[in-house]
Amino acid sequence: MSESNNNTCRVDDPEFFQNLVQSLPDNLAVLDESGDIIYVNENWRQFALSNGLDSSTCSEGTNYLKLCDESEGEWSDEAPDASKGINEVINGDKIFFELEYPCHSLYKYRWFMMKVVPVSNNYPTKVLVYHIDVTKMKLEREGLVSKNEDLQRLNEFKDIFADIMRHDLLNPAGLIKGYVQLLLNLEADDKKRTMLEKIKSSDDKLVEMIENAAELAKLGTIDNLEFKKMDLCSIFKNVINDFEQQIEDKQLNIDFLPDYECFAMVNPSIERVFSNLLSNAIKYSPEKSIVSINIHDKENYWKVTVTDSGEGVPDDIKPHVFYRFQRIDKKGIKGVGLGLAIVKRIVELHKGQVGVDDNPEGSGSRFWVALKKC
Repeated sequence: MSESNNNTCRVDDPEFFQNLVQSLPDNLAVLDESGDIIYVNENWRQFALSNGLDSSTCSEGTNYLKLCDESEGEWSDEAPDASKGINEVINGDKIFFELEYPCHSLYKYRWFMMKVVPVSNNYPTKVLVYHIDVTKMKLEREGLVSKNEDLQRLNEFKDIFADIMRHDLLNPAGLIKGYVQLLLNLEADDKKRTMLEKIKSSDDKLVEMIENAAELAKLGTIDNLEFKKMDLCSIFKNVINDFEQQIEDKQLNIDFLPDYECFAMVNPSIERVFSNLLSNAIKYSPEKSIVSINIHDKENYWKVTVTDSGEGVPDDIKPHVFYRFQRIDKKGIKGVGLGLAIVKRIVELHKGQVGVDDNPEGSGSRFWVALKKC
């Protein structure tokens, strides 16, 4: 064999695959003959995160065929066809396979094209799987540009609506609060004071609802945030200090476990995420119980967890708690379910993930946020 042939890259050369996968701009993965993912590039991981998936469940070691077969959700109808097509390319029944599929977000229409090609002529063979954003081509082809323009106009209306809520609605609510507090300072009759306290409590909830609705509407019009290197541990400690009075009122014990720096590229709005999670934990925790906060090192990302000892979240409710106006009914606690929707949106803008599990040590829930490290 000649020297030039000796220097030719082989398709079964791991270094060849790693260099190939990392150098290509598309969201690309290499599957072996069984459908197991053996290499992915960074664009693939970011593609998974931006579509609400845990990158650890669709990277090296995951069987992509099984992932397709078990896919659930609004845009999973094409998943079985994807699995079948990949199998056909692996076994040589097709020389290539492609599938266009929708992957719409809450604020825009999106379509992707999955392409599958073999890496050799010896079957069964490894295959390359990559996803291409074909939204613009799809919109132009089917004349749907106007719908996207309508969405943009709706986003502009959201901005106006958010400003109206912040100014025109908050001002009267603030006046009510001021006058009620004045009457409370002057009133000595217990029955009247009780009535005034109820008015004050309702007004406080009204203000919170207006602020949350305005913030969520504003977040819905944002596609990108400015990030800077910040320590998640320090941010959460500041949030705990802000809730000192509420924690003391319920005689809660805050168990803050991380004792190290946790740097990530985040926007200051991440503080609102931690604040909402801690606020919920305080609301739903029994008096004199423990709220545990931890930041777990997961190699490529930090997993921030807030665990309470409350009633917990039923399994059939867990997939819905982060969406607008979805709130678990709790005796004595009222709201409109916007706080966790704000959490979800801010984390989405950070290309991160959110979730809720059962408290592994007993009753209650563990809410978590995954954020990429610096």
